[in-house]
Amino acid sequence: WERIAIAAVQYEGGDKAQGESVLQAVLAGKPEWSDYQRIGRLYADLGEWEKARPLFDKAMEMKKKASLYAEAGAWYYFNGDKEKGEALFDKAFATEADDPWAHAMAAAAYLGKKPRYW
Repeated sequence: WERIAIAAVQYEGGDKAQGESVLQAVLAGKPEWSDYQRIGRLYADLGEWEKARPLFDKAMEMKKKASLYAEAGAWYYFNGDKEKGEALFDKAFATEADDPWAHAMAAAAYLGKKPRYW
């Protein structure tokens, strides 16, 4: 996650090519589900949903986690695929009905806001 954080600063700070290079190096190694989630989150937050979507999908293939389903669902919902977003919310709540992060992510989406990470 440290390299992803550095890449985010580079990417957002104006050296997009260098940031992208670091992100691709992480993905070319042995990424964990959380690496896919974090990189997907970065792209989604920067408005690059087409890059983010497959990364969230890969993270969900690797890890069955309520907050991950809900975060991905919120990004799907926020980016116009409300049906897929709601299906992922349902999956999140079926996985862990009382996960506060899942509820926060779904609530943000229904309010038209980007997911938040506390």
